[in-house]
Amino acid sequence: MCINCINCNVYICVCCFVTSFEQAINNIHKVLYKTAAVKCKNAIDKFHAARELALVRKNNLGSFFSFINNKLKSNMASDGLKMDDETITTDPSMKAKIFNKFLGVY
Repeated sequence: MCINCINCNVYICVCCFVTSFEQAINNIHKVLYKTAAVKCKNAIDKFHAARELALVRKNNLGSFFSFINNKLKSNMASDGLKMDDETITTDPSMKAKIFNKFLGVY
């Protein structure tokens, strides 16, 4: 008798076998997903490295500094936050008040 099924009197329960089979399939899918994710991440990293290398080899300081400045830009200024009354604000002082209220800082 298996632990999961009280009603069965057989040595190997079919429902437990099916459950363990499903778990094995899920583990196989997880492994396949993780290997595909690693391959994708490596391909993206290689693409960015090649792009930066081509930019450096181009020997154009203007395009290099333009690339660096685009990397350093923050999009936080354009994003708004929803206030308690369901309105959206982009004012930095209101954003600070919302974050302080959310984080419990006074």
